[in-house]
Amino acid sequence: MRKMVALLGVALLVAGAFALPQALAEEDLGLSGQIRHARVVRYHIEGVYKRWVAITPRDTASEGNVSDRVTIDFDWDLRASKFVEAPKIANIRTLVSGFRNLHAPCKAPVLKGEFEFLDAKEVIVEEGRSPAVVGLRTYPPAELALRCPESLVLSPAEGAQEAVKLTLAVPKRVLHALVTPDPSMSVSEDRKSITLVSNDWVWTYTPVVVR
Repeated sequence: MRKMVALLGVALLVAGAFALPQALAEEDLGLSGQIRHARVVRYHIEGVYKRWVAITPRDTASEGNVSDRVTIDFDWDLRASKFVEAPKIANIRTLVSGFRNLHAPCKAPVLKGEFEFLDAKEVIVEEGRSPAVVGLRTYPPAELALRCPESLVLSPAEGAQEAVKLTLAVPKRVLHALVTPDPSMSVSEDRKSITLVSNDWVWTYTPVVVR
């Protein structure tokens, strides 16, 4: 009798060992099926930038410790490779937590206004069918060490603006990364979001199949 109970226990353990991978496989097939048959996917994208950068085009040695963030939401037609409607953009104001000059003993820059690393205006679809963020970078008037090291006196410099374009990852490729590993992307533990780095921006995509 004891031998039969022991054998039954072993059988249950073996069955359980096979059942767990099977359950995971069924879960994967369910997710794969959703992705395979998806037509429209809703994306929430968050871009985060943290880096020392030149805060004036007049002097690349004058840097600021910049933090910036932008969020983008849109529905994407996978088959047509286009937006279902215009994307929604939320710009978070650029923060500059410190200043420095890369060339000692030159002085750090002094800004006379707001520095905006990225003011996203719209999201377009490029010819390669990849979304791209289009916006402006605003450099405020500043006092810079333009004559250093001959002189340590800061000189006034006018502000400026320049166009910025950041190409995003192809939405379909990001979606498939949830079930097919992509070395350039990392998937969250709950398998609901994908993170990748592009042009020093950290982009996190959270896709949801709409239909």
